[in-house]
Order: sequence, then structure tokens, then C-alpha cells
Amino acid sequence: MLVSDIVAHDLPDWVRQSAALYGSCVAGAIDEADYLAGLRAAGLADAAVRERLVYDISQLRAVIASELPRVSGGEADGQTVDTVAASLAGKIWSAKIFAQKPLPDRQ
Repeated sequence: MLVSDIVAHDLPDWVRQSAALYGSCVAGAIDEADYLAGLRAAGLADAAVRERLVYDISQLRAVIASELPRVSGGEADGQTVDTVAASLAGKIWSAKIFAQKPLPDRQ
């Protein structure tokens, strides 16, 4: 399988608890290492990241703004799109992840 998903590292608790940021796929993003470990625990082999696209502030602003206008006048927990994006810079990225079903032993 080859899938592209949003992963995160070291997100603040206020981000994890924000419904608006969850709706924009930010708050629910899991750590890349945990993602790979989950695939391995599910029995997949050769789980690895093939590509990463770390989101810059303008990309984060666009992702976050997709949901924030729906709550609190464009804010999440009192923080604007710009402050949220700045606080998440370098912590959110898209990872292209590969894994495969193990081949059966041939004897």
C-alpha cells in the first residue's frame, strides 16, 4: 500500500483538544513513528516513509483556515489563524507511507 496522510510531532495539548483543528485534520494527526508502529502492529511489513512535505506557515494557514471560520469568528481557543499556524510550523507534514503484506514463507 502507498498512502499519503498528515502526521504531526509534539503538538501542544490545546491543539489536540480543539474541535476546529480536529476538523482540519491537524489535531487528530498522529506522530510519524506511531503511525509506522501501528502499521507494523497490524502485521504489515517494510513500513517506511517514502516522502515528506513539511507544511510551511502559508500552507498551515490554508489548512487551518478551512475550519476556523466556522467557530468563534476565525479563532481557536482565542488564537487567530496566523498565531496557530506560526505555533505549528515544522510540526505538521504530509507523509507518503509505504507498507506491504508480508509474503508467505515458501518452503
